[in-house]
Amino acid sequence: MLLALLLVLPSALSGALVEIGGHGGWDPADGASFSGGLELGAGASIHPRWDLGLVLASGARSDGSIFARTGAEVRSLAPRAGGRSLRPFLVAGAGIGIDDPPMPALWVGPGILSGHAGRVGWRLEGRVVTQMEAMDWKGVHTWIEAGLGLHLRARSPWDDAPSSTISITPDDALVWLPHPWCAWVEADQVASILEALPADAEIVVTSEGRLPTVVHVTPGADLEVTLDEAPRQGALVVLANPADRVRIGEHDLPLTPQGTLLANLAEGPVALEISGGGRTVHQELAVAEGWATWLRVPPPEPVEIRFGVDSSDLDAAGREVVAAIAGARGSWRFRLEGSWSTEGENARNTSLGRSRAEAVHQALVAAGVPSEALEIAPPVAPPPGPPLPQHRVCRIVPLPPEAP
Repeated sequence: MLLALLLVLPSALSGALVEIGGHGGWDPADGASFSGGLELGAGASIHPRWDLGLVLASGARSDGSIFARTGAEVRSLAPRAGGRSLRPFLVAGAGIGIDDPPMPALWVGPGILSGHAGRVGWRLEGRVVTQMEAMDWKGVHTWIEAGLGLHLRARSPWDDAPSSTISITPDDALVWLPHPWCAWVEADQVASILEALPADAEIVVTSEGRLPTVVHVTPGADLEVTLDEAPRQGALVVLANPADRVRIGEHDLPLTPQGTLLANLAEGPVALEISGGGRTVHQELAVAEGWATWLRVPPPEPVEIRFGVDSSDLDAAGREVVAAIAGARGSWRFRLEGSWSTEGENARNTSLGRSRAEAVHQALVAAGVPSEALEIAPPVAPPPGPPLPQHRVCRIVPLPPEAP
């Protein structure tokens, strides 16, 4: 009669479960005696990870004595991983040992379940049992048991609830699960695990050749994740001066203290602009996946501004040169070297060379170059020979920044 009731119970009650099996025990304190018997249990799944039920165990010891125990127990199950049927659990129970007289008993232990809702599965369990020998708990009796049996679990409300739609593309994606899993799981194995995640948990989805993404998961809600393809990338290496400025499109890219730039860029053409020391270099390059493109930027050359005979006034061409140098300065400094042609007196020419350097200094400051980035060198005498226009100049020499 009881067995028939236990078999009918799972089909009659949502989430109900019944179990039947055998157990064996070893009592190291009682002359190392052994025991064995049968177990019956009935209960219900009260949560996806919790079972609550009543158990009855009876049997005989190796000394011929009969024993029985009944009580209630709670079982905490690990989350079901990827739809697999094996689920570790911990069990704890309290009840009465039916001896003379009956005494309270406690038991605890680990185990593992196999099977899905609506199907017969097996159960393997180990436990430590402690039973009072007197009501004052001054004497206790402890032994070890192992049980093996079958169980039948009815479908619970959460089993019957409409399952959420989970779609992760591509199929070979991996999903990082947060605590307590802390593991990478294949995308086709996460459906049942996601249902057990706390509200607003975060997972990471990634796949080779795709951009990873972080997803907030709401249990019971539909989840659709499609990873975008990662751009094909190559490396760009630029060797310049730390005082230079490097731009790609509208973006300034930082240089190392040694003047090196290393950037991973999408495959394709790259328009590069390097400015500093008064010069601007435009370079068209191409970046290919799996390759590094190198560019060595030559240092800036000195620039000359010409003057008229016996004059230190800048003409329109000279002012254009000053504006171009100020706009492409970067972090460079400049040394200004005034000179002259050989006609006229030497003292007058030396003074004229200095005046030309000072005129360029004033023009550069007015164009936005800090005065501390400029230095006026002593006038530089022209080479011997006839007077030539290219001797009536101020030479602007780029200098790298001073070391801190």
